[in-house]
Amino acid sequence: MKKPQPLSKPGFRDAGEAGQKIGANNRPHNTKPRTKTHTILTALQRGSLNRFEAERIGDHALNSTVSALRKKGHNISSEWETVPTRFGKPTRLKRYRIESIDHERRGH
Repeated sequence: MKKPQPLSKPGFRDAGEAGQKIGANNRPHNTKPRTKTHTILTALQRGSLNRFEAERIGDHALNSTVSALRKKGHNISSEWETVPTRFGKPTRLKRYRIESIDHERRGH
């Protein structure tokens, strides 16, 4: 009795109509993984972010990531806020947001 042949290589699955091979990480082989910097930039483009929120999406050093984005030319502002820790005690931390050009021209 002949052993049935797998539909694709072990560890891979077909991407449907596109025909791209998808690896175990669910990403086409010809694409790079999203970097932490890209993930944070995308989150900032959608709204503001503090370090506790950034930790939930994989960044445990938000201040360093923001510094790197600023060096690349992104205009990111910050303001202090007080939020509860996981133990319920208040702590101060910075909330970061990308400033739009129109916002800067108005002097805000």
